[in-house]
Amino acid sequence: MTKYKNKCITIFILIFVLTAFAPSFSADTSRQHDLRNLDWGMNKMYAKSATNAKLVDETENELYYQIKINRYKATLYLYFLSDKLSMAATWFENKYVNQNNYLSEFDVIQDALVNKYGKALYEKNVWVDKVTDNEKHNYGRAVSRGELEIISKWELPETIILHKLTGENYKIKHYIKYNSTRYKEKLDNKTKKQIKDSL
Repeated sequence: MTKYKNKCITIFILIFVLTAFAPSFSADTSRQHDLRNLDWGMNKMYAKSATNAKLVDETENELYYQIKINRYKATLYLYFLSDKLSMAATWFENKYVNQNNYLSEFDVIQDALVNKYGKALYEKNVWVDKVTDNEKHNYGRAVSRGELEIISKWELPETIILHKLTGENYKIKHYIKYNSTRYKEKLDNKTKKQIKDSL
């Protein structure tokens, strides 16, 4: 009888604990992640298991994945500082004969970012040099020549996002860069040290 009573008490305690903590579990799973289904500070092994994409390259501190956003091919880059996810980037891989198609691609991704993160802190067309006529139908050519950069930036509590269209020597680059606010200072210090050591 005592043995049966002890079992009942144990089961009752277990049910109570599970019931008490159930709300916090569901709140945890419903919260928005920092990047895709990843969070800053996540270790490399866990990030690999959580990323549902084709892994195409890997180094000690980096992971490279082949992904698709809408109809656009892209590379997802993850960087780990001391085995903590600290920075990420998405590089778009589509190539176009008509250079204005890069602007169309940028606009589609920009709308998706605004839909997810809200209005950008700023959206700028930065004219480095105005050799090309600055009419909108010439923007693609201007970007490819390095005369124009199109930039948007978000500053969120945990993440700084930079969406950029830039170019040089008639080649255009389109990417999104994600920096963790928590690890930004450490990353900056590491970059400064690398530059100093190379001098």
